[in-house]
Amino acid sequence: MERILKILVTGGSGFIGNALVNRLKTQGHEVFNYDLKNGYDITDFIKLQQAFLDFKPQQVYHVAAQAFLKPGELDPYLDIKINEFGMLNVLRCLEIFKVPMVYTSSGAVYGLSGVPHNEDSLCVPVSNYGISKFAAEQYLRKWVITKNIDAKIIRFSSVYGADRTEGPVNIFINKAKEGKPLTVYGDGLQTRDMVYIEDALHGLATVLNKGVAGEIYNIGTGVESSVLDVAKIISKHTGAEITHVPYEMSAFDLKRSWYDIDKISWLGFRPHYNLEKGILTTMDKMNVPHK
Repeated sequence: MERILKILVTGGSGFIGNALVNRLKTQGHEVFNYDLKNGYDITDFIKLQQAFLDFKPQQVYHVAAQAFLKPGELDPYLDIKINEFGMLNVLRCLEIFKVPMVYTSSGAVYGLSGVPHNEDSLCVPVSNYGISKFAAEQYLRKWVITKNIDAKIIRFSSVYGADRTEGPVNIFINKAKEGKPLTVYGDGLQTRDMVYIEDALHGLATVLNKGVAGEIYNIGTGVESSVLDVAKIISKHTGAEITHVPYEMSAFDLKRSWYDIDKISWLGFRPHYNLEKGILTTMDKMNVPHK
């Protein structure tokens, strides 16, 4: 029987955080959703420390972040405040309360590094968001070395699922649901490693419980899929038309991105959803008719 724990989740009202909170509660754990939407600001150390004092968590998932590229480009200090100052506040609490944590970083830290990305790849982020997430990783690794805390890092690829609004999978499913064509920008050959939310959550728990402090683990499928691949799968199962419109990639657009997941596989992680299975499962949960 699985041990019931008290678990604090920062950013538990976002797409990944909310799915994580629901999963943990379903498993019987007591969860504290430390989220700005609930009045809890990750940049307020006093309030965060008080939450640790009152709740006494036995595990922490640090998911809270400013996670969009455009706001960080318009105001770089916003990313620094939330992603870096927020991390420092969490690390200070871990040092005081001796609680294990996993931090959700991002594939944005890889930027222009070659594919497939592995955890030892040179990180060349091309967005302020990616830089701030990479800096937060370095603070964590420093605290592991100098303060002996138990904290691990995961780097997500493109996570999708029924409750998300961004990303090609969810955008195209919503277009099909509305009876609209699937608009592909440019040739649609931009690639990502697209991982279904249930696999992402399984990877998070695997790293928290089995990972090594200070280490980084990719969570993805290990498969490179293009935007056009996504459109073709959804078109095949819904009959939605695919249209192309001209598009010039910006400096923030990465042509190819996918993961080497050998390292996390040694912890026992295996993705259970390939792209088609994940898309069909997402459509079922969104009540989208399909063949």
